[in-house]
Amino acid sequence: ATRAEVALVRVVDGGGELRLRAVWARSPALAAEVEGSRFPAHDLPAAETSDPADMPAAVLAAADRVRAQSLLLEPVWIAGAPVASLEVLRDGPAFGLEEQALARVAAAQLSLAVLALGNRNGAGDGAVTEHTLTLAGDALAAGLGVSTFADEIAYLALQATGAADARLLSLTEDG
Repeated sequence: ATRAEVALVRVVDGGGELRLRAVWARSPALAAEVEGSRFPAHDLPAAETSDPADMPAAVLAAADRVRAQSLLLEPVWIAGAPVASLEVLRDGPAFGLEEQALARVAAAQLSLAVLALGNRNGAGDGAVTEHTLTLAGDALAAGLGVSTFADEIAYLALQATGAADARLLSLTEDG
């Protein structure tokens, strides 16, 4: 849905760095180009940005490595602290309004996964479990495929909250 070539999820570690935890790429070679990338959590912008001047150097380096012309960074802050980021990259035109909205939904699901699963699994110090990271990867996949987007977001919310059922409502042009 976002037509991204690469999507990255970074989650803050105990040392205060946003470490790369999940990667979706159109090819394994692109994914390998960004492995091990990290940056200090205090460098995370407070708001969504597509302006390279506002992005941490590690994000720009990742974009350069995969030869992306368009970047979108969705920061995840919880209680005033930087906890994660979602970055989508592609070699093509800037991300449009619909694509930005899809990235925001995936970032919101990422924040829910970090908050709900991190705390539920006894990791109240902000540490993120492997299950949380798997769900973060699912959020990325959800945003990249239109046909399964709604089902994947509902499933992610269900898993993150431990609810018995989840539904995602969508608006049509008729309201």
